[in-house]
Amino acid sequence: MATKEGTYEQAKETSRGVGAEIADQTKQVVGQTKEVLSEAYDKTSQTVNATYDQAMEYGREHPGQLTLIAFGAGIGIGLLLASTFNSRSRIMPPVVDTLAGIATEIFRR
Repeated sequence: MATKEGTYEQAKETSRGVGAEIADQTKQVVGQTKEVLSEAYDKTSQTVNATYDQAMEYGREHPGQLTLIAFGAGIGIGLLLASTFNSRSRIMPPVVDTLAGIATEIFRR
């Protein structure tokens, strides 16, 4: 027949074993998560760098169009910010549509 102390020691030993197993599983999951995040960061970084390079190349080839695009984007962002302060603004949708049309025409050329 098992004594209270023997049962207590068995429970303690089992608890240590389970705790060690959980710690190992946690380490594995954390390692896998780090690996996945690292890969995602690398892919995102490569995509951002490629897009940046394309934008810079386009800017060198078409400086006038890039200036107009930047100007239009600035106006659009300014109007968006202004509309947040005045929710009754009715000028915003036509202006944004016009700027979008201009940008579309510039990129079609």
